[in-house]
Amino acid sequence: MIKREMARAIQRVAEETQNDELEKLAGAFGAATELFIGSCENEIALARALGDEETAVKEQIKANVMHSAREIFAFCYTVISGDRSEVW
Repeated sequence: MIKREMARAIQRVAEETQNDELEKLAGAFGAATELFIGSCENEIALARALGDEETAVKEQIKANVMHSAREIFAFCYTVISGDRSEVW
């Protein structure tokens, strides 16, 4: 289940002692959203294989929204941290 995997990924990031809190937040958000997008991509492939284009479109929209959220987070991270390198 994706929620369980997401919780484990977030916990692993939270336990990293070498990162400060902002880096942990970015890492946790990155890990969680990567899993979410991956799940959407799997659902899209399954829906298309079954000929269910309506579900495929809905899953694509969810994935696109998450990509947009990642872009917003990355911009905020850059502004707050001053670090111009890639967040993930």
